[in-house]
Amino acid sequence: MLTSDPDRIEVKLLLKHPEFRKFYKGNGSDDSAGETPSDVATEATPEEQIESAYQAVLTALRADILDRIGQNSPAFFERLIVDLLVAMGYGGSHKNAAAQLGARATAGLMA
Repeated sequence: MLTSDPDRIEVKLLLKHPEFRKFYKGNGSDDSAGETPSDVATEATPEEQIESAYQAVLTALRADILDRIGQNSPAFFERLIVDLLVAMGYGGSHKNAAAQLGARATAGLMA
């Protein structure tokens, strides 16, 4: 794959390779085994079908979020982390959280 010199390595590109699909799915099954989703659906209970669909959507969402974060600047990522910490209840307000993170980063550089 690297010999083709892609502009960007993304999940969509990696999913073209069976080894990565097997790793990415995490369940040890390979999509190229010839089993279609409709074959699996006829053997699964409704609860299993819902869980399978949920896991597929969750996996796609995770990949999409990681791709979107990776396409942004480091400053965007820093703001994202501060927003996440504030939403989790750490640091009080955005202003306080940013000040605390800045102070700790500065202290870490001086150590």
